[in-house]
Amino acid sequence: MPQFSGLAVCSVTHLEWYDDYGKFFKGILLSPIAGKIPRKRILYTPFFPELEKSQNGQYFLMSFYETKTNEKLGRRFQWTSIPNVQNSDFPLFIKELGPSAIINVEKNTLPINSTDSLAAEKLCYENEIRYFKAKAYAKHKERELNSVENDKENHENETKGYDAHDVYIAFDGDVDSMNEFLGNH
Repeated sequence: MPQFSGLAVCSVTHLEWYDDYGKFFKGILLSPIAGKIPRKRILYTPFFPELEKSQNGQYFLMSFYETKTNEKLGRRFQWTSIPNVQNSDFPLFIKELGPSAIINVEKNTLPINSTDSLAAEKLCYENEIRYFKAKAYAKHKERELNSVENDKENHENETKGYDAHDVYIAFDGDVDSMNEFLGNH
């Protein structure tokens, strides 16, 4: 499958919502004005301070490229906001990038831009956030276990090393298990 990358002029919309379990989520929805972007277009706000400070409807030139596909989360993208683009440059970008489109990268078809489509994107975003928070928690536990073991000396004057697999094996990417582990049911 070829990798998907490109440039697009996008407007931003700040989203805030609660999932079915009352957990709060915050993200930035990109809507293309010109150019094609992947359907996975809700961005995690702390990674984009310039977008986080923006107002709804403000335009940005965005660059993206596809990274390694995750077995559980599907195709993944790295986004970058192109700095120092003048408002007077946008008409040129719009002309060069062509009509706007949101590509369903999992099926390579154009999705219907509807409330159901946005709900599906939010669910995908929620699962990604839970997944990476669970991985971060596992890494934290790995460091904590190794720290405790490094403080102890066994009879051979060696330490037992734990790795993330020891902690993470209980859910290893299974979103339902991770949610249960993190208390997000």
